[in-house]
Amino acid sequence: MTEELVLSVEDALFPENRGPWRVVAKDGEASVEPAPDAGRVRPIPIGTLSSLYSGFLSARDAVAFGLIDEAAAPGLARLFGGPAPWMHDFF
Repeated sequence: MTEELVLSVEDALFPENRGPWRVVAKDGEASVEPAPDAGRVRPIPIGTLSSLYSGFLSARDAVAFGLIDEAAAPGLARLFGGPAPWMHDFF
């Protein structure tokens, strides 16, 4: 699988996280680098990106909630898609 997309991250707590960033995933490895030539990309709040990364939120649901653009969903789903998180424990 090869996937390349540009993310513009919005993070009020850590300004150095702000994008845009070019994410390239190929053969099971990912790289991230600044993408100053990315043009205009809708920012993704860091909380949304964290939820996508952890599997708590699917890209499809993020679109439904108005958190990301529909055009970004397929690439994000391929990068962060997987089973929902769970923990085998009882509280």
